[in-house]
Amino acid sequence: MSTKIIMIRHGFSDANKAKVFTGQSNIALTDVGLEQARLCGEFFREWCPCSASGQERTERIWDHGISRIDAIYASDLKRAYDTALPVGEALSLEVEKCADLREIYAGEWEMMPFVEIDEKYPEEYGVWKNDIGRAICVGGERVADLSRRVLDAIRNIAVRHDGGAVVLVTHATPIRAACAAASGLDACDMGRVPWVSNASISIFEFDGMLKAIETNIVAHLGQLKTDLPKNV
Repeated sequence: MSTKIIMIRHGFSDANKAKVFTGQSNIALTDVGLEQARLCGEFFREWCPCSASGQERTERIWDHGISRIDAIYASDLKRAYDTALPVGEALSLEVEKCADLREIYAGEWEMMPFVEIDEKYPEEYGVWKNDIGRAICVGGERVADLSRRVLDAIRNIAVRHDGGAVVLVTHATPIRAACAAASGLDACDMGRVPWVSNASISIFEFDGMLKAIETNIVAHLGQLKTDLPKNV
């Protein structure tokens, strides 16, 4: 059997606003991010089959073979967990924390402005910008190791909920790693897939292999759609 994996990137955070490399620093959502999280919750409330007001959305989720959602997991970092809470409330599910869904540990780059990283570590940051799959954060985690960590977590959760559907609320680089794997790419080729937006929704299927169904869904955000700066 297969498991549907619905991944959500956290909402717009204080670090996103300040244009710093957040990594695993425990940063809060901005007011915009909190509103994006609320809109994610409303999106799933409409998807829920028990919601009389959500018939059109419910039919859409059934088109993807999803009639119910069994569990919701989130990175234990505040910006992801706080994005997950309105979704859990909408689905009447308790959010389970999963540290393996964390963003990359950025070492010396944690909470450093992107422009400063570019000045102090031009060679290493150049790899991040131009060949991210081969990048190593100075004093921190390899992108390849993040990819392995996140894909192992997805695999374990998918097996635990075999035949069902789960929501995973996480971060930009983990979702990029998932998108690369779903495209049949190794971690070193992650640069061939784009970043997803804050509070975007991406749907995958896992049947021993990860396959993308629909990625970077942002229609629920309206005018509140936000993006990473280009090439960060």
